[in-house]
Amino acid sequence: MEFWNERLSKALIARSKKPVDLVKATGKSAASISGWLNGQTKMIEADNAMLVCAFLRISPWWLMFGKGKSGLEEELPTFAEQAVAIRNPDEEAVFDVLDVVAVCGPGRINPDYPEIIRSIVMPITEAYNLIGTRNTQGQIKIITAGNDSMVPTIKPSDILFVDTSVTQYSGEAVYILVHGGELICKRLSLLGKDLIVSSDNKFYGSWNWKDKPDDTQIVGKVIRALPMDFKVFAK
Repeated sequence: MEFWNERLSKALIARSKKPVDLVKATGKSAASISGWLNGQTKMIEADNAMLVCAFLRISPWWLMFGKGKSGLEEELPTFAEQAVAIRNPDEEAVFDVLDVVAVCGPGRINPDYPEIIRSIVMPITEAYNLIGTRNTQGQIKIITAGNDSMVPTIKPSDILFVDTSVTQYSGEAVYILVHGGELICKRLSLLGKDLIVSSDNKFYGSWNWKDKPDDTQIVGKVIRALPMDFKVFAK
């Protein structure tokens, strides 16, 4: 089985590039690039993968998942062509956006969780490796973080993977709550016998779960966050 770092090494050789060229192209340190190439980094982050693929003129699907054409020996196919070539519903894991209206009720405005991405589709094996589940029951949903209450743990625009099967406190973690008719992202933890709702951003206050309004409830538990730190090179 060929791993993504082996495909990266192959692409470097094919393009007559060296690791130092990746340092310049991505802005990452030499140690980070070395980690990519020697396999210490199990999976490259999506934004870094896009920078690498643009620089080496290779397919992101091929680099990350070994699917479709590499782009090394022929003209790189469009993303639409790649999607058609590799899509097989029986081999895909689909993560749909969390239905805010269904959770919060109609007529609610939830600016903290804008629908930037409607769904994420990836090969089942990679879904298991990256997210820890194949999501065959569809209980893992995605939402986009919109404010800074959980910085530095979660940044605005990060894509959150939420296990909606968890609707009760199950240990200290980050949860999605419906509170005051809106979704909020908070950390829940036990302090003695009290369940405390807090933010990782020190500028936001905390409160006791027992003081919550009657309609406040746990919607799900955040299990992963996908950074969406886009780099703008030209306008």
